[in-house]
Amino acid sequence: MNKDNIIDKLREIFGKSVQQLNILEEKIDIGLQMEYFEQTKELRKEADSEQILQESDCIFHENTSNDEIKKYLVLLAGLSEVKALRKIEEYKQSAPDELKDWVVLAHHESKMNIESVLLDKNLIYISTGLGGKEGKLRYFIVLSSKNKNAFTTSQESIIEKELRFTLGKHAADLENISFQEFYAAIVALVPLHVAMRPVFKEAIEECNQLGNFLNENYLVTNVKIFNNDEILSLLNKDDSDAPEQEFDIKEI
Repeated sequence: MNKDNIIDKLREIFGKSVQQLNILEEKIDIGLQMEYFEQTKELRKEADSEQILQESDCIFHENTSNDEIKKYLVLLAGLSEVKALRKIEEYKQSAPDELKDWVVLAHHESKMNIESVLLDKNLIYISTGLGGKEGKLRYFIVLSSKNKNAFTTSQESIIEKELRFTLGKHAADLENISFQEFYAAIVALVPLHVAMRPVFKEAIEECNQLGNFLNENYLVTNVKIFNNDEILSLLNKDDSDAPEQEFDIKEI
């Protein structure tokens, strides 16, 4: 099953109800997230909760390496115990910059593990590089003009107005939009139960009724926000090379 189908299946199962779906809101590099989840597989095979709680005090010692701190944060997050959560929260208050994202992952997982035990049901943990907010996933989208013609001021206004209107109809939010010569870079929040692609297809069609100036193909990802050089490189590739939606999903 590919990643798009996984999200489609979640929409089918849960519909508009997101109580069992936990979206990591922070923007955290996908590579770091994958490293974190790989460690959860490796370190928790034979974990002893009392031993972990005792040994993990080392995360507060100045001479403890970052690798050791990361290891014990992963182990603490897997305990489903309030003591472990409180220890992670204490460390989070003074965590160095290079470990802040790691602590966020551990803190989020620890809270969700405890909720799972209290509610006596599995929760679905959805994490992407761009995060989300209040049941919505954040996407980075690039719309481009036909034949790479520079947008006029009027066309820029049309794009922004149509996007706000179309997104609003689906309870989605336009967080940011910026224009370069022939493309628009967009950050949007789209509810998990809403299929994102039809929404933007609709917005493009509405814009094109007022001048037929937008390319029907577009770039979309929820992994990162691309810079100008990366966008130009992607736009110059064949349509078949355009980035697809990418999701990292962990069920706990």
